[in-house]
Amino acid sequence: GIELSCRAPEHGTIHLLGYGVDRRHPGLLELEQWHRGERLRRARSICEQLQAHTGLDLLDEVLEVAAGAPVGRPHVARVMLRHGLVADIEEAFGSRWLGVGGAGHVWPAPYRLQQGIDAIHAAGGAAVLAHPSRWRATAEMLPIALDAVRGGLDGVEVDHPHHDSDALEAWAGFAEQHGLVQTAGSDDHGDDAHGPRIGARTVSESTVSALLDRARRWRSRGA
Repeated sequence: GIELSCRAPEHGTIHLLGYGVDRRHPGLLELEQWHRGERLRRARSICEQLQAHTGLDLLDEVLEVAAGAPVGRPHVARVMLRHGLVADIEEAFGSRWLGVGGAGHVWPAPYRLQQGIDAIHAAGGAAVLAHPSRWRATAEMLPIALDAVRGGLDGVEVDHPHHDSDALEAWAGFAEQHGLVQTAGSDDHGDDAHGPRIGARTVSESTVSALLDRARRWRSRGA
C-alpha cells in the first residue's frame, strides 16, 4: 500500500490511500521519487523560514530524525519540540508555525488528486480517500469526494480516530450511496502527539476482500 499527499483545486492537501498496488510499477516508482524530492524541497523551505524567525538552523537535525525516510512536517515538528519551540507536536502544526499562515508554512507542489487516483489504478491498486473529516469540515469535503468518485475512487476511510459519530454517519452514507468500499485506519505515525495506536481501527475480512477485488479489476484492465 501507499499514501499520497495530493491537492484538490482551492482545497489544499488531500490524502489518498492506494491498496494492492504493484510496488515495482514504473509509474509508481517514478511518482515515489518525485514525492521524495518534493518533500525534501519543502522541508528545506520550511527550515529556512523557521530559521528566519528563530535563528535556529534545524535542517540537519530534521534529516537525522527522518533517518532516510521521506522527510515531512512531523520530522520538523519533533525537532521543534526538541528545541523547546513548542510544547507538543500538535502545537507545531498550529497556525503559528507549520499550519496555514504560520511562520514555517509551505504549500506542497500541486500534484492533483485525480493524478493520484490514476497513478494508483495504473499500478493495479484501489484508491481510497483517507480520513476525509480530519483536517476540514465534512460539508467542505463532500464535493471533493464526489469529484473523486467521478474520477474512479474505490473507497473512503470511514472509521478513523479523528472522525466523530456525525462524520462516521455522513461518510458511511456517502459510501453506500456511491458504491464505495468503507475502510478504516488507525493512522499511526509512530511517536506523535497521539502516541501509538496501531490496530485502533479494524475492518472485517469481507471488507478486505472487497477492497482487493477492486484492485484486481484495475489490474485486469491494465493487462
